[in-house]
Parts: sequence; structure tokens; C-alpha cells
Amino acid sequence: MFTKIGNHVVKHGDICDGIEDLMGVDQADFIYTDPPWGQGTLSYWQTKNVKDNGGPDVVEKRPHKHLEFLATFFNILVKHGKGPVIVEYGQAWKEEILSAATQAGLSYNETYRSFYKSGAYLRPMHIHFFNIHTDQDWQVVRETCQHQRGQALVSALFEMFCPENGIVLDPMCGMGFSAVAAVKRGCSFRGNELNKTRLAKTITKLKALNG
Repeated sequence: MFTKIGNHVVKHGDICDGIEDLMGVDQADFIYTDPPWGQGTLSYWQTKNVKDNGGPDVVEKRPHKHLEFLATFFNILVKHGKGPVIVEYGQAWKEEILSAATQAGLSYNETYRSFYKSGAYLRPMHIHFFNIHTDQDWQVVRETCQHQRGQALVSALFEMFCPENGIVLDPMCGMGFSAVAAVKRGCSFRGNELNKTRLAKTITKLKALNG
């Protein structure tokens, strides 16, 4: 199912089914995304998506293995992107992330520590940078990752690395941080999300910005 808001399009679907119908012949100029971290989180979202989307008759609960998922995921990014790729992921899986990304054909640049809020606490995570050809001061990028979080972090990284007026892809767009940053950058946003509740938040944000 697709929702079109201005020149932005989001899809409710399973990334592992592919996103050819979302992207068509287009390729993304910039990709920013936050896939499930590790086997535990992947299994959690499989279960939650079945519940939130209306039960197993609506969405198949697939027995994905973490490494198999990462291989599929990064191959999709390579197929549908032609520019910089930035991926948020938990620190425990750095080697798995870099292995899957480089095997798929992405060129690795840097990894910096950042944080996300979980309840009352800040938890560490990694921001991985791929396919970036720029004279950007990486010390500034490092400091940005360490001192900003949430929408502020995503928007700051878009300002540094996302071409203006291009196509932005987030194949697991969650609650719309990347969508907001894309619109403010003057870009056309393409998003995919399996969880209906989270996708609804992305759609609400796009409608508010497009109004």
C-alpha cells in the first residue's frame, strides 16, 4: 500500500520483498536508515509487526536470521542507491555491519559513536558512513554524532551529506526522522516501513510539512 504526499511516497511493506515498486527506475541520491539491531531486536520487531498489523494472516512472520537479513538489506541499498549511505546501528554488531555492507559493494568511510534515548537513559550506538566522497571535516562529524541525538542528529547529518533537491530513501523509515530531514533539505522522500503504527507517524509528519 502506498501513500503519496506531494512529491513524497511511502510504502507499507516488508523490505525483504524488495522495493522496486517504490523506487521504479529511480535511484536514491542519499540513504539514511536504522534497521533492527541484532537477532533479538529483529525477532522482536517480527513479532510486534504481526501484532500491530493485524495478525499472521495480514503479515507473514518470517524466520529471518540476523546475518541473512543484513545481507539482503545491504544488497537492496546498493541496488537502489547511487550516493552516500548512513546507517544507525548498535555497537555490538559493528563487525557484522561492516562485513555485510562491504560484501554488498558499499565503500566504507567512518564509524562514530552516538547515543539514543531509552527511557530515562542515553544508550550508545554507532553511526556508519559509506560511499561518501567529500572534503567534509570528519572531526566536526564526530562531534556532531557525540553531542546531538534524535531528529537534531539526523537533520545535522543531512545538512552535511545529503545533496539538495535529490531523492532520499529510507527503506525502514520508522517514525519519520529521515522524512523530516529530507523535506527540510528540499528532497523527494521515499520510505518503506512494515509497522503500520510507526509508518502512520511518518505520514503525519510529511503531511504537516507538506501542508
